[in-house]
Amino acid sequence: MVEQLELDFMGISDDSQEPQRLHAQIALLENAVDPSDFVLMDYIDKVMPQMFEAYTLKPAKGSTEWEYNHDQSMLAHILNGVFPTLTIVRTAGMQLSELEESLYLIAYSFHDIDKLVGIRDLSVSDTEKSEQFYAYLDEWVSKLHFDEFLPDYKVYRGDIAYLILNTQKKWGADLNLKHFDLRLQGRRRQYLREMCTASDMIAYLLKNPSGFKEQAIVRESLTQLSGGKLELTYHKLAEHRGMITNVINNALLRILRDRLGWKPFLFFPTGVTYLRERSSEEAILPTFDEVAEDTEKQLIAYCADRLKVNLNGFTRDGKGFKFPDFYYDFFQIPQLLKLISIGCFRILHENKSSSAGKRLQKILQLQERGDIPGNDTLDFEDDMRVDQLAEYLYEIEKNVGVVTSREGVSAEIVRVLNMQEYQTIFEAIPRDSRVGGVPLHWYFLAGKYLLENRGLDTNQMEDLFTYIAEKIVTTFREEIEQHEMEKEGFRVLREYVQQIVDINGHGQIERDFKLELNRYINTKKKGRGSNAGCSLCSSTFDTAKQRDTSVIFANQVYSNKNLLNSSMLVRGICELCEVEMMLRQIMIRSKLNLVGSRYDDVKIKWLYLYPSYFFTTETAKFAGDMYHRLKNLNFFDVRKALHKGMAVRDFINLDEMVIDTDIPDTDDDFLLKMEFDTNDPATFYFCGFPTLGNSPTDTESWAIPTFLSLLIPLVFNAKVVVTESQVPLYHSGEEWKETVILNAPPSFVHHILRQDKLRIDEIEPALQKVAVIYDMNVDVFQKDGNPQWKYLNQIARNIDTDPFYVFYYLEAFRRKQSWDNFPKQPDGEPSIPERYIQAYQYVGGDKMSLIEEAASRCFKFYDPDNFKPNSVLKVFTLIEDVIINSEPKICSEDLKYQVIGEIRNLMRRIRRPSGARGRRRLKREEEALAIHEFVEYFYHTVFVAYYEDERGLLRQARNRFNAGINAWYQVNWRQFQTKKAEEDVNADN
Repeated sequence: MVEQLELDFMGISDDSQEPQRLHAQIALLENAVDPSDFVLMDYIDKVMPQMFEAYTLKPAKGSTEWEYNHDQSMLAHILNGVFPTLTIVRTAGMQLSELEESLYLIAYSFHDIDKLVGIRDLSVSDTEKSEQFYAYLDEWVSKLHFDEFLPDYKVYRGDIAYLILNTQKKWGADLNLKHFDLRLQGRRRQYLREMCTASDMIAYLLKNPSGFKEQAIVRESLTQLSGGKLELTYHKLAEHRGMITNVINNALLRILRDRLGWKPFLFFPTGVTYLRERSSEEAILPTFDEVAEDTEKQLIAYCADRLKVNLNGFTRDGKGFKFPDFYYDFFQIPQLLKLISIGCFRILHENKSSSAGKRLQKILQLQERGDIPGNDTLDFEDDMRVDQLAEYLYEIEKNVGVVTSREGVSAEIVRVLNMQEYQTIFEAIPRDSRVGGVPLHWYFLAGKYLLENRGLDTNQMEDLFTYIAEKIVTTFREEIEQHEMEKEGFRVLREYVQQIVDINGHGQIERDFKLELNRYINTKKKGRGSNAGCSLCSSTFDTAKQRDTSVIFANQVYSNKNLLNSSMLVRGICELCEVEMMLRQIMIRSKLNLVGSRYDDVKIKWLYLYPSYFFTTETAKFAGDMYHRLKNLNFFDVRKALHKGMAVRDFINLDEMVIDTDIPDTDDDFLLKMEFDTNDPATFYFCGFPTLGNSPTDTESWAIPTFLSLLIPLVFNAKVVVTESQVPLYHSGEEWKETVILNAPPSFVHHILRQDKLRIDEIEPALQKVAVIYDMNVDVFQKDGNPQWKYLNQIARNIDTDPFYVFYYLEAFRRKQSWDNFPKQPDGEPSIPERYIQAYQYVGGDKMSLIEEAASRCFKFYDPDNFKPNSVLKVFTLIEDVIINSEPKICSEDLKYQVIGEIRNLMRRIRRPSGARGRRRLKREEEALAIHEFVEYFYHTVFVAYYEDERGLLRQARNRFNAGINAWYQVNWRQFQTKKAEEDVNADN
């Protein structure tokens, strides 16, 4: 069962059914907007499905053509303009009719129509230009179904054109009203123009929370749109570390939203931009001590809630219960005892084998050796309830014993259980190395107690645990309270918050570079003054050797921050990174429940999602809903869908294979995803993809994350970084211009993509190349439902060397299946050879014309009698054999005559009734000319030009070339059929 689950996760289950189209993006986007805005809901319902296909990979900013700009898709540019602008209008209470909102949505959706049609300087300044402009506009209105969205579109086409051409105020504006057939009242038309202009500026100019401070034009536009009622404010952080940054951002958002009334407006990875009413009294900003305190409370609340549900890292070994030290940071002793009670019944359930019998045997052995004095009867039953009670009592002794003596706690437990008659034996049972750390004394007492109190069911046992804990806590209340008061909490978090927070210009964000440098230098020292150094960052916080439960990588792993020639193997980690790694283990949901070095075993790849400039309130909710519905990708489903096509729409339609209709249940979800309260939207999303199976290779661990990194920009409309780093490589999307970054991928990625950073216009061809190579890998190497991703390096390297290897793998696939002929595919799917010809083109093969020209010349005179490769390739095999086996010094003319002679002999044998297999297509005279033409082309174009007149190259590559010929013939054989082929042969005979 476990192995099957692992195979399902890795995309290797081949028994899935045809998936049903769910339109996940549209449904979730509708769920994210204000349902009372009927126009906007209609816009999403009628226009967005087409817009997703047409705009998702259409560059609005950036791309390889405009490298100096950051990438932004046309879809992101539209949504990042529409949602904020409508928020401003609603918040300011400005009136907007349904017609006006409809016209604004159409106009802004086409304000970059020149980029859609690829023609600059569109205008309506004269009749010819006007006809051209309206023709393009009508075409795109129909293409995106805006004519359904606004049936009266033609009536208001002039107003729409005016808004489109005047969204820009500097470049290409046309304010000559005579050029437009206008219907709207002038003042309302100007307000809609201001809305379009504001949308364009917000979507393009704001790249960080305080970006509006540098853009006076944005602030002026806000003033005009809101009638002077609103202004922008912000909070931002100096850096991004992952989970801890989301906690701080959410704490600040709650304070500023709930206490000061600021309205969250735009979301960035490192902060939030807010709308604030100018008329409101100047509220007193929270102090940074208050922010730090609230952040700490928020972190404790988050983690405590998750630990109560998941019991992260809560396990049992031969010496009792084990759980990470961070439990002591979130729970006081009474709460912790309650949690241990829950964990006890969850781990030591009734279906589990009891260890009480083994413990009794050990106690009796100690008695026989004289380590336990006396001859008293020590027997008790082999019952799981004995295990439960014994190990719970041991935990009470340990945890309450921290604040007082363990002997005092033990004596009080004996008194509470009214078991004083066994006090002497209980105290006599060893607690040292003779028992190997096993709490035999508690097994004895628990066994005797349950002999005197037989028949307790689970509920009664839980009540007993509660009773004991309450009595012990009451007895030692003062000591416990004193102990809890002495806890310092998350001091490092409070210090960190004070260093990185900026609220509307209040706060000093600065880094102590000198201290960071000194700390790094000290990691290279030996002896006094040396420092372990943090293996994850270069912060100024104190570092210590890592603990297994405080990090998500194995302890003894090389780090360039350790001395090379030293015996120190355990890496260092700073206090802040320890908090971050702790949060990863607590706040990230997964079926795997990984703790400590187990993270390394599954070779996690982290996918960090950055907004395309920013998320709006709506797109943040949309992205959050999509994120929580991410599910395990089954590549067998993916390839089945992509066999029907690999256009952008086909990749977008894979969303139902990536996004579930419901949030996946933890028991079925292997992905590592953050869990936050639904009222606290994360400003930054990231997800871990583990690789299951036995000792997965780096190639296997990168296979699915690489494909997803290219697919997620289409699904989420966001930018992606894939890396093994637990710490985000970039603080925000402003730091890099590309759409996808693959950080230190294995060699197969470089062979396929030839780069590790992709601009938005490079994603579609990259997806096509990755998809077809993965498809070939599954065709040729899958075994027992496993795709065998480890062969990707081999396939990618070979195809990068020679794209004709595509046809080599086609032939390998045919031989693996023992096919004489390729089987017919289901309706709507191309044939297998046709699929591989398309794959050759997708991987960059540009020599298909070489195969086509050679094949068309050959099959002009030769007709195979069946579709088997030996029949199809008979002439090619012959000409290749003659050339390869010829003397190197033979002159070209003699070699060509020799080839022509061999082919003519073959055709003579074919003409004989009992001769060679095959059929003629031409009469003798025509056949001779066709053979001569074929030999001339093959010799000069294929052998001399392509294979560089080298017999060794031809010998090495002939199988790949011939496989390409065979594939081409399987697809194009019908064009060589003639109606009277048999009559011609008979007449010629």
